[in-house]
Amino acid sequence: MHVRLLDMGMVNVLRSQSIYHAVASNMKDGNDPAILILRPEASYVSVAHIEDIDKSDVDLRHCLSENIPVLQREIASGSFWHHPNQLFLFFIVSETHCRDFSFNESDDGKTEKLAQAVVLAFNKLGIAVQFLNNGSLQAGSNEIGMVSLGKLENTFSFFCCMNLDELNYPNPAVFKNQSLKTPLTSVKEVLGKVPSLEGSAEALLSSFEEFFNIALIPSMPTPEEMDSIYDWDDKLANNERFNSQKVSVPLN
Repeated sequence: MHVRLLDMGMVNVLRSQSIYHAVASNMKDGNDPAILILRPEASYVSVAHIEDIDKSDVDLRHCLSENIPVLQREIASGSFWHHPNQLFLFFIVSETHCRDFSFNESDDGKTEKLAQAVVLAFNKLGIAVQFLNNGSLQAGSNEIGMVSLGKLENTFSFFCCMNLDELNYPNPAVFKNQSLKTPLTSVKEVLGKVPSLEGSAEALLSSFEEFFNIALIPSMPTPEEMDSIYDWDDKLANNERFNSQKVSVPLN
């Protein structure tokens, strides 16, 4: 099966979320699936749209005092710390194509199956990784990446990230109950050297190709997707619950 590959490089905070929201919201039944790969240019926190932010594990006061952006996603559950030293991959599939990948099981089953491609990528880099049910990818007892799965209308979006270098986790932490958070590690810390960005991306993309028997076709966002990206930039930046966050909409 052909899968569109959108290599977006390093993008700003808003764009790191708006791109996959736009691709997912514009995907119609029968459209080719898409894989997006990118990195954010700055650290930030994202929380789920279903989450009550006032009761969230995210410490908004700390985020405000440290000028850490907080974005509320429309896709997937959980609260995540994002960093430029992470490599993001999004795999977006319409519901009608799920059977082509044997995604007929529960959402937990879909997540675990998709996570195995990420585990394979870490193996290619020389790191043994275990997938946990909470979405954590662990090297030993430390988190070296994570995955999540969400749905927007009739489209599934799988997200994964690889911690390539140290994440400079904020202190005091952006999360209120730090004792619940798994200690973080990175490919650099495990292997003793900073991995090649190109090599890490190739390991990740080739693992999805092999695991799901797909052919990646280099692509760019369509005009409709670009219009939607701008709309999602605006929507994410102007969330009424986060008006105090200084997150600017991209100018181009």
